[in-house]
Amino acid sequence: SGSLGYLCTYDSLICFNVQSGNILWSRPGNTFQMIPAVDEQNVYACVYGLPNSLLALDKMTGDTTWINHELGVGNFFTLSVDNQYLYTGNVTTIAAVNKSTGDVEWSKELETTQFIAQNPGAFARTNDYLVIKYLENGIDSNQYLVLNKNTGQEINRFTGAYFGYGAPTVINDYLA
Repeated sequence: SGSLGYLCTYDSLICFNVQSGNILWSRPGNTFQMIPAVDEQNVYACVYGLPNSLLALDKMTGDTTWINHELGVGNFFTLSVDNQYLYTGNVTTIAAVNKSTGDVEWSKELETTQFIAQNPGAFARTNDYLVIKYLENGIDSNQYLVLNKNTGQEINRFTGAYFGYGAPTVINDYLA
């Protein structure tokens, strides 16, 4: 985010100046999962522990903006943020979270045999859609779900060409 970088370690979320490498603030004491998401005001991270939580911190100071203990975020899930929502998920549930309050605005439940892929980049966004990679019975067959990112309404499901453990990527508003 500009000249600031954010890094989740096993037990801390760190904000540092990318030019000097100096640490500006550190939030220790939690087990943070994967890569944080950053917007104009906040940095967002999944926290694994008792209970699992979704956390929003002021990106400049590291002060807590909100914590959501109700949304069951889990291990190794990626986050995606745009000008309206923070998107996340856990096992079979995809959710759009209000960035100001941490409240769930909409959620989508997958079928019981389908699981959100547990890898960085499992979520991709276009201007209108959220694309989520999912596994069928735990098997990666490059299956994707397309949702309206504002409402959570299902638009399409498709299977892409199989190239191994890839993730959806959006380039110039097209899924690659």
